[in-house]
Amino acid sequence: MAGSAVAGLLYAVGWRQVAAGLASAEPAVVALAVLASLAGTAVSADGVRVAMGVSRVAPDRRLACRAAVGGMFVGAVLPAGGLGKAAFTAYVVGRSDAATTAQAVGGVTGWEVAKMAASATVAVAGVAGVLAAGGAVETAGLVAAAFGGVCVTGVAAGALVVRRRRLVVGLAVWLLAGVARVLPGRWEPPTRERVRAGLDAALESVGVLARTPQRLAAVTGAAHAAWLCSALALVLCLHAVGLWVSPAVALVALPVAGFAHVVPVPGGLGPVDAALGGVIAALTGHALATLASALVLFRVATYGTRVVVGGVALWRLRAALR
Repeated sequence: MAGSAVAGLLYAVGWRQVAAGLASAEPAVVALAVLASLAGTAVSADGVRVAMGVSRVAPDRRLACRAAVGGMFVGAVLPAGGLGKAAFTAYVVGRSDAATTAQAVGGVTGWEVAKMAASATVAVAGVAGVLAAGGAVETAGLVAAAFGGVCVTGVAAGALVVRRRRLVVGLAVWLLAGVARVLPGRWEPPTRERVRAGLDAALESVGVLARTPQRLAAVTGAAHAAWLCSALALVLCLHAVGLWVSPAVALVALPVAGFAHVVPVPGGLGPVDAALGGVIAALTGHALATLASALVLFRVATYGTRVVVGGVALWRLRAALR
């Protein structure tokens, strides 16, 4: 499904033009975008570790980070993988001595909340930067409405977790069963009762994070840094094909395009790309066909990095999952 969506998008904008843009891309700049994506992955993994309360000197610190990166793989390859990503990470860490299951679930939940809050800060800063640079004021209403949709979706998702726990638990169990089928070795996914117990403990554990200022500040900083790394990767991919776009545009486009993740496609492939290209086109005037090659490079640098690095992390976790 995701492949069909991407293929349809490339066909619509003109695959020959996309191929020509990819052929003209500067490899050194693309390599920098990959490095920025790797940095964002590392920052995110460490942010999850801190949110779960795993000490930097704890023996299982690396396991916690690998579980977070492995969860990124889960989120990238499964439909609606965001919930499976969080459940997988919390389950792996909860089975170790790094943290209790409640701490792991609460930490992962706290990290997702911090990311959503950071997206608001990043988007507001981006809009201010676009307007200060003389960007098209007429697009401000469209951008504000789209970002409002992202925020409403995030709030609705939180309300769903709180009020419809049976539905959320059922979805998590289904996703984890899918994970069990693709993991190396044998792994028994958690039972419905265990998932429900972890979910019930999540909100209370998030409260612990909120009452710990030092940890909260570190998680908030990591969430903002992760967004900035993604924005840097996007700007570099645009520059690689000769499109010089203000960083402020990337700061707006990425959080707004996140709205398309509600479409249950692995990694948001297709819908997110269309939304990302549409926002950039609206703010810069570049044609979507011109932007398409940069978006392909951005996906290779970000989605490709998460799949490869996350796959390696899963392989290294195989002993912990037995």
